Amino acid sequence: MTNVTITINTIDRLSVTLFWSMLSVLIVLVGAYGYMVNTTVWNAFNKDKAEEQIVALNSKLGDLEFQYMSLSNNVSIEKAYELGFQNAVGKTVFATRPFVAKNVAMK
Repeated sequence: MTNVTITINTIDRLSVTLFWSMLSVLIVLVGAYGYMVNTTVWNAFNKDKAEEQIVALNSKLGDLEFQYMSLSNNVSIEKAYELGFQNAVGKTVFATRPFVAKNVAMK
């Protein structure tokens, strides 16, 4: 009878240990699930805010492009002279590249 009692006590201790282990794992999993749901909600909220900012910036960009186009249509040589620009005097130098042979044979 003592062997049976020892076996029952061992099984009882194991079942209590198993219960608390499973409860601890369940608590960790519920916490991880809550964290992931919270992160998902915040990411969705921030995505909506970012999309609103993108729309606002695209609108501002369109306005700036319109201003650029209207200002670039007003550029002329007369306007340059009014703003104080002058024709280049002397030798004008432009950026150049070194000559590269056009017919190069490669093996």
